[in-house]
Amino acid sequence: MNQVCATCSKLIGTSQVHILCSKCLKSHHANCVNLTIKEIGYFAGNGDNKWVCSACCRHGRVTRSNSSSSSTSARTAISPHRSDEAAASDPLALVLCQLSTMANDIRDIKNSQTQLSNDVSHCMSFLQQHLASIVRHDEVIYNCEASIQQL
Repeated sequence: MNQVCATCSKLIGTSQVHILCSKCLKSHHANCVNLTIKEIGYFAGNGDNKWVCSACCRHGRVTRSNSSSSSTSARTAISPHRSDEAAASDPLALVLCQLSTMANDIRDIKNSQTQLSNDVSHCMSFLQQHLASIVRHDEVIYNCEASIQQL
């Protein structure tokens, strides 16, 4: 079955590097979540440090394993904005969540900048097209004025 990236909604090809959120179980292209192959390998090879997507971070669905037990009931939710003793006892999970959120925010800003740059280029091109038309119409108007003055 083909997987779809939860970030960009495009299909994840069999040769594309991707990662699974340990909380919502949705897949993401590595590029879409700004993770390198080395970082993907870190999360894939380390059972204690599970990767959590920014959506789960923003909605407080981040979890961490209790070192004495790996059962689901022993997991503690950490909101990215919480600073209570649960977050203090596992600051790495909180930092990873916040970094993931920041990386996705930066990606969104870069995408917005790219879109705005494309929009500006399109507007400049559109302006150049109309500028040429205005110059042509200006010549026609000038010729008409000259013809009227001769009459």
